[in-house]
Amino acid sequence: MPNMASLRLRSSVGLVAFLCLGSLAVGAGAVVGAGCGGSTSASAGILGSYTVGISKDGLTDPDVMSIDTGSNGTILLMFATGIKSAADGPSPLGLRAKLNGTQLTVEDQPAEINHATGVATGRLRATGTLAPDGSDVKLTISFAPTSFTGHVDLGSAVGDGGFPTLTYELTGSKQ
Repeated sequence: MPNMASLRLRSSVGLVAFLCLGSLAVGAGAVVGAGCGGSTSASAGILGSYTVGISKDGLTDPDVMSIDTGSNGTILLMFATGIKSAADGPSPLGLRAKLNGTQLTVEDQPAEINHATGVATGRLRATGTLAPDGSDVKLTISFAPTSFTGHVDLGSAVGDGGFPTLTYELTGSKQ
């Protein structure tokens, strides 16, 4: 819920604790703006954890995606393992997304994907749908890698980072 106190533990470089009160976060002794609180059009029905599968090239990785309120009318998509927002992205806590009715959009932002097909850093964007009660989520993720350590042949290089754009399909439902 917006403006409700929450405690968030996140591991990236060591363990960082964020105490969110409204739209302020206290972490490592400094007060910084964060993606918690604020107004959002997200209904309580979509907030929480989702069991999802992320698929590409016939390989599907299971994951847990959590949806929380973001700032400025956005929501945050946070993943247990497979997708991580970059520290220099709009929110280091998760991918910043917009929900308009049932249409879910993740605008272009830096991220890292760790999938059975390989590990890549680059730019991510996505479009899909999210049912108002969380019973169904579907996203098509377009990822333009700038680096890739993979287990599959990516074919001819066409992207800015010398790699083709990768497409992943995410499907799942609320736990």
